[in-house]
Amino acid sequence: MPVLASKLVGPAPRAPLVARPRLATMLDVATTRPLTVVTAPAGWGKTTLLSEWARDTRRGPTAWMTIEPGDDSDSLWTHLHASLSAAGAIGGYGRRPVPVPLSVSRRVYLCELATVLADSPVPVRIVLDDLHHLADPDASRDLDFLLRHAEALRLVVAARTEPSLALHRWRLGGELTEIGADDLAFTVAETADALAQHGVDLPAPDVDALRVHTEGWPAGIRLMTRVMCGQADPVQLVDRLTGDQPAIAEYLDREVLACQSPYERDFLLATSVSPRLHGSLADALTGGTDGERILGEFVRRGAFTVEIPGEPGWYRYHPLFAALLRSRLRRASPDRFSELHGRAADWFASHGRSGAALDQALAGRDWHRATAVLFGHWHRIATCPDGPGTGGAAPPPEDVLHAAPELALAYAAHLLSVQDGIGAETFLRLAGAGLNRHRADRGSPARTVYTVLRLALARQEANPAAVEAIARRLLVDVNSGHADHNVRVRAIARTALGAAQLAAGDRGAAERNLVAGAHVADRAFLPCARHACSARLAVLWAGRGELGHAERVAQEVLRAPTCTGRCGADRRAAAYLALATVSFERDRLVDADRYLDLAANQPQHDPFVAAGVATTRIAVHHARADLAAAYDTLRAARRDREAIATAYLRERLTVAEAELRIGCGDTAMARALLQPMLDAVREPPPDLAVILARSYLYDGDHRAAARALPQWADTGAGPLALRLDAGLLAALAAHRGADPRRAGDILERTLELAEPEGFRRPFTRGGQRVRRLLANHLDAGTARWSWVRDLVETGAERAAAAARAPSLVESLTDRELTVLRYLQGTMANSEIAGDLSVSVNTVKTHVRNIYRKLAVTGRRAAVRRARELTLL
Repeated sequence: MPVLASKLVGPAPRAPLVARPRLATMLDVATTRPLTVVTAPAGWGKTTLLSEWARDTRRGPTAWMTIEPGDDSDSLWTHLHASLSAAGAIGGYGRRPVPVPLSVSRRVYLCELATVLADSPVPVRIVLDDLHHLADPDASRDLDFLLRHAEALRLVVAARTEPSLALHRWRLGGELTEIGADDLAFTVAETADALAQHGVDLPAPDVDALRVHTEGWPAGIRLMTRVMCGQADPVQLVDRLTGDQPAIAEYLDREVLACQSPYERDFLLATSVSPRLHGSLADALTGGTDGERILGEFVRRGAFTVEIPGEPGWYRYHPLFAALLRSRLRRASPDRFSELHGRAADWFASHGRSGAALDQALAGRDWHRATAVLFGHWHRIATCPDGPGTGGAAPPPEDVLHAAPELALAYAAHLLSVQDGIGAETFLRLAGAGLNRHRADRGSPARTVYTVLRLALARQEANPAAVEAIARRLLVDVNSGHADHNVRVRAIARTALGAAQLAAGDRGAAERNLVAGAHVADRAFLPCARHACSARLAVLWAGRGELGHAERVAQEVLRAPTCTGRCGADRRAAAYLALATVSFERDRLVDADRYLDLAANQPQHDPFVAAGVATTRIAVHHARADLAAAYDTLRAARRDREAIATAYLRERLTVAEAELRIGCGDTAMARALLQPMLDAVREPPPDLAVILARSYLYDGDHRAAARALPQWADTGAGPLALRLDAGLLAALAAHRGADPRRAGDILERTLELAEPEGFRRPFTRGGQRVRRLLANHLDAGTARWSWVRDLVETGAERAAAAARAPSLVESLTDRELTVLRYLQGTMANSEIAGDLSVSVNTVKTHVRNIYRKLAVTGRRAAVRRARELTLL
């Protein structure tokens, strides 16, 4: 068989080439394993990446073969034999020659080749490009055979579809590396590089917009950069980018649509009306019965179709591809386009996805269906959006809106689903004016829907004050009989009101409304509202110290059927926050970190939950004595305007900072931070009183600490977590005051309160003084001997670990220890100098001495080393 030399080398890179060192590194690591599979649709840069990587001679020779349609097993092995020979892997100096594959049986050839490759002193790398063109099943089996028996072989394959190799076996053994479209997608920096190489200068937000529109598709970005060359205003091209752009449309036509059968092309056109596809939805749109199979086949073949992560059975097309298909469908058959949107709307409505049903009705310009969907499902559309909506629906004509204000409500609900608060406000005003013009009274369904949408907009804008005002108005309408005593309105209003009161710090009223909201939501058959109330109650109860109850409720919320809408993300974030609080108080900091990460990964719409995640993470860092990380979290939280939407939430961050200031010895600043809040009340609130007491005790003034402490022993004295902190501080103050008996009594009472809920954090993270207090209490006798012993042993293990760290050669002076405590925070040397009433040069001298004695070169290293030596 003749050998085509052009198939044995990768194509020369097209200039200019975007440097992608991260992918080259990924391939270097991948080829330490036997098999690497690079899978992505057309235009994702598979061949360019592998060709550039294989041409780098620093990595050693690499055999290459490009596979084309019509290649069979004989062609594969003939060309691969020639490529391996050219690379010196077979038949070279010191290697046994391998017979030409067509001169012997294939099995003999494979055995000879596997033997030679197995004996190779260095890894033998082979790249097979466009493996999806190889349809011969014998060839796939032969490649698997060679991989199993040639230990030095490193096979890299690129294909548009998953190759028919025994990938499951290689995955199970951990010997497979998979690189997909997500890895190959251009980053923002790579997109900017591609633009710069063509002389296109775009502002940073538009570079990111281009990457988002194309989802990092390298061919799409390159095509657009060529189109933008020489354009006076390339930004406009980014704003108007769709799959209809001629260069992109031609590429998708030739590389994707041309590869499909006529039936599959019609399937693509019919299903393009929906941004999300399910097998049964595809069947409803096409009238067929094989929607699930065809969608899966599109994914397998790389037809710009992907499975939606975390939603089994759901698919979507690449946005540019979907836009091209919709444009073709609309031009070819406008009536069919509208009919398909109607079918999609009916399917979504019948499957409980009312927000998507409304989007489809509006996109199909079926105004009657749109208003019917809104008024039939308003309680779900306004309070439980299906998730990110689509922006494909154009606004209805002005004359239609003027005649039917209900349609303005429908379009406002659509804009809320796509997070367009400004647009939603505009159409709500239009709807309000229309309702006034038509004299719709407060009891009309349209007026109720209008108010509920206003409530949804206030929640989306993280405006707790507006949420509370609108929720109260809804409750007044219900109680006065104006809303037909709609139980759904009560559930929605109570849920929103409770969430707003939490953000405002009115925990008692919030609890009452959330409990009532959960009860009414059950009656109204609104599971999402009930779970939303329960999740927030779990956070409230965890913060109050009812750890067992909070944990059970949070886990029930997470076990409930998954809701893909934003309310599902909100309730999961709250439930994870509750579990993080429980884990923190039980001194399971690793679990607390995990739950906080899960909460932070949910889209945040509730300012109380967002602020709670931040303050709990600050507390976790503080418990680990990592004050630098705690300050970083604090600064990030203050930059998030939505997370500090109320004065109460801003105060919570100030309280967290005061705790951190005490941790680094800056007690005067801690008290100064609290002073404005103390001036605003007659008597210090319990939480502020506890922080004041801690600051006085840190300064060694046990009498001032005892005076500052609030009443804590009685059941009604406040949250349990706060009472435990107060009790422990009272015991420490008594111990400092040389009253061991009273200290023991107080500690016993504190332990009695802590044990039922499993509180450990106040005792295990209290430092050396608390450990000594517990050890003395254990010696004196306690009714909770085994539990106290466990707490003491935990402290002893930590102390022993610290003792195993190397000791100081030279001790730090008292002043150096003071400066060292300041180094835990974020104060500059000049600020430390001002606080200590010394010169900046004196502080610098102390810092240099600290670094020398600790054998470190930086601030963080000094703090870390000091903690290892239990100096902090």
